[in-house]
Amino acid sequence: MSQNAPQHPVARWLRTSVGLKIFVLGFLLLVLLIPVQMIKSLLRERKNARGGVLDEIAAKWGAPQTWTGPWLTVPYSVGVPGPRGETLVGTAHAAFLPETLTIDGDVATEKRRRGLYETIVYSLKADVAATFGPPHIGALGLAEDRMRWKEARLCLGLSDVKGVRSVLSLKRGGAVVVFEPGIHGLGPVVSGACAPVPLTAKSSETFSFPVHLNGSGFLGFSPVGKTNDVRLRSAWPSPSFQGAFLPVERAVGPSGFSAGWSVLHFNRNFPQQWTTKDLEQWAGLGNPFQAGDGSVFGVRLEIPVDQYQSTERASKYAVLILMVTLFSAFVMEVVGRRPAHPVQYLLIGLALVFFFSLLLALSEKIGFAGAYVSAAVSVVAMIGFYARAVFASVKSGAVMAGVLSVLYAFLYVLLQMEDNAFLVGNLALGVLLGVSMVLTRRVDWFRSAPDSDAN
Repeated sequence: MSQNAPQHPVARWLRTSVGLKIFVLGFLLLVLLIPVQMIKSLLRERKNARGGVLDEIAAKWGAPQTWTGPWLTVPYSVGVPGPRGETLVGTAHAAFLPETLTIDGDVATEKRRRGLYETIVYSLKADVAATFGPPHIGALGLAEDRMRWKEARLCLGLSDVKGVRSVLSLKRGGAVVVFEPGIHGLGPVVSGACAPVPLTAKSSETFSFPVHLNGSGFLGFSPVGKTNDVRLRSAWPSPSFQGAFLPVERAVGPSGFSAGWSVLHFNRNFPQQWTTKDLEQWAGLGNPFQAGDGSVFGVRLEIPVDQYQSTERASKYAVLILMVTLFSAFVMEVVGRRPAHPVQYLLIGLALVFFFSLLLALSEKIGFAGAYVSAAVSVVAMIGFYARAVFASVKSGAVMAGVLSVLYAFLYVLLQMEDNAFLVGNLALGVLLGVSMVLTRRVDWFRSAPDSDAN
């Protein structure tokens, strides 16, 4: 601008008033939050799209699995009123849980990819053994002569029967007994399989059989035995143990994990035996066997932190990055006596917002780490060269690039932390505030801002 060119009073006020410039920068910060929120909305849409694709993969491979059982179901005869007032013979069922349940399995994992999205699926191969003592029909108020022991069935529940990969069968008395699909109201779960196992009133027996089951995400077990021992091994290095009980022993390392659970029947919220009448009562009061799966325990196998989670965490620091960068530019303006127009601040802010959009786009292709470095280098170079032109100083451009480089490097380190992220972040803010005080300690905020026309 020529030294003799007339200036509008508002324009001159904007160039010379420190207070007005701070107010304008605050307004620009609020304006920049609009595109930040738009990027966060886009991030949520991409996450939802990913969730839909993962659900589609799970529907074909196997959904999250919860294993329930086995238990014995024995029919018994009951009197039911007939249409003419006579008494007819009907059928009800009594169920008995095992004394001990042992499951020993290996979980193989596999990555499945659909388009941009990747997920983990698993395949469980396990040996199941359940020991049953003589059924306590007296505890249910049932008479011996009404029990139809020859029609007894061994049942088990699966949350997704599509995941069964081999025929469920067991050996009994030299013969192979095959499970048939369907619970048919014989238990507290809605899907599973049953096998005929004729019994006697004094039967005490251990049933053993192998299981090959596909699933995704969660693998859980219901503690149906009086004592329950579950042992799992897998090469997946990042398990998340979830549910009502944690493993009593576990080992997790880069080569995988092993875990063991021991649960007693005192730790659960359902009884050791019940009848069809009990199930009908539970249907109205809330089935204690299923109530929120309050007794289920197990492990979740997922990619520990995907690019969307990392990008979402990074976007939470968008306001901090905007504030620090715009404040750094303002300090250089005041100290260097080179005024900058609000539009120039706006362009710097938009470049900072662009970082998160570029990070999201690149992370879907090359992963979060590579995307973060690429986006940070691009934005640092862009703002560094622009600051050099705005403040007419190579030093100013280098300082701005250095500030941004340190800021992005620190943010990346912060994103890798879990327990200490909040503490380290606060310490860094304290250091940043102290540095700002040192750099501006000689600035006379009561005087007018520098006017380049005077130079």
